[in-house]
Amino acid sequence: MLNPKVIILAIFAVALSFKGCAGPSNAPMQAKHRKVALHGYVYAKTKTLEETVREARELGAEGVVCSASQKLGGPFKNVKFSVDMTPEQRDFVKKIFAENKIEMVSFGIGDLKKGETPDKYLAFCAEMGIPVFTWEGDPQSAQKWQDAAAKYGVKVAIHNHEYNPKRLNYVYWNPKYVWEIIKDKPNMYACADNGHWVRSGLDVAQGYKNLRGRLAAIHFKDPGDLMSLAKNEKPLGQGALNLKNCLKVLDELGYDGFFVLENEQVFDNPTPAMRASIKYLREH
Repeated sequence: MLNPKVIILAIFAVALSFKGCAGPSNAPMQAKHRKVALHGYVYAKTKTLEETVREARELGAEGVVCSASQKLGGPFKNVKFSVDMTPEQRDFVKKIFAENKIEMVSFGIGDLKKGETPDKYLAFCAEMGIPVFTWEGDPQSAQKWQDAAAKYGVKVAIHNHEYNPKRLNYVYWNPKYVWEIIKDKPNMYACADNGHWVRSGLDVAQGYKNLRGRLAAIHFKDPGDLMSLAKNEKPLGQGALNLKNCLKVLDELGYDGFFVLENEQVFDNPTPAMRASIKYLREH
């Protein structure tokens, strides 16, 4: 007669073997959930901020970037988003974001006008619940922004445009230079725009590596031609950039911020390109 303990151990071993066969290794890989934001600047011609926030919810995005080029909507159809909004206008903006469960991702791009200090902008961001102020001003004032960022608990992120031989004093096109500015300033980050990197002749994946993952947000684009100096963005996955490799590098760097959709070719009708781009990020 068989020992009951032997029988029980045999059954347990068989059960474990079946569990191993049915484990995660045989299940389809799930794409990483990536946070997506629509850029108000792209919608400024066709929709108010209120309408853009609703579209973000309908398309399955989680955030919207606030732009000074966009009007608010509702009772403030002729008022643009700015630090000079009245308390009533600020409350209106907060309400439309809260009701639609959409995050305010960032605001900018800006620098100081004569007589201004960073406090005006970063205090505004702190009050509105905007975590990132994108900045592209004088590199000599970076420490001033770092100090104010620490004071208000807002990240200041350097945005980049492309290299321009007519603007030799413009340095932010080069992520290596941006890193030198932010590396010792814990409240300063980069807001990398890969479309402008491509037009500067740079390798996008290497640009992310040069910034060591210090990215507060990303303007994520898919240029249709890697050799063209003109803006020629396509919906994500339909252009010429190796987006899969870019995403792989960003994952390796631990990036978990927003992918901001800023296709500058679709001002007359952004929705189809935004829908296609969100679908791409959901599947990759």
